[in-house]
Amino acid sequence: MFNFFNKNKNSDGVMMSPVNGLCIDLSEVPDKVFSERMIGDGVAFIYEDDMICSPCNGTVVMVADTSHAIGIKSGEIEIIIHIGLDTVELNGEGIKVFVKTDQKVKVGTPLVRIDRNFMKEKSVNLTTPMIITNTGDFKLEFKNTGKEVERSKSEVIKYTKSE
Repeated sequence: MFNFFNKNKNSDGVMMSPVNGLCIDLSEVPDKVFSERMIGDGVAFIYEDDMICSPCNGTVVMVADTSHAIGIKSGEIEIIIHIGLDTVELNGEGIKVFVKTDQKVKVGTPLVRIDRNFMKEKSVNLTTPMIITNTGDFKLEFKNTGKEVERSKSEVIKYTKSE
């Protein structure tokens, strides 16, 4: 009769920045898969440090064999963090993964550390998109694009379940 206790806890929420750096609009990513939002909508990051952390509480649902991407499910929302561009070609070199599939994570849980010197030697573009892959299910609001953000402290995406 009353739905006071049956609300979906994750019907709306926020994604925090997984890095310290600049949050940019996806249209600025120099890769059409991301800039044209072929796999979903989100934001990207240009950053100078080496640690990428979980932007939300959830469960790791995918770690790419080549360590270049991590998928997380938080409630009904599904995200993918793609570490750099063309990093799939490195076959995991220069990327140390700290999580595994089915592992529970919280905001700030370390996901990967990149070897920045190795990436520089290989001329890798480390622009890192964070994409919500099931965007059709949610209304998204992007926060702090064009601004410096702080890992685990700055909101970058607010989402609300579409009716």
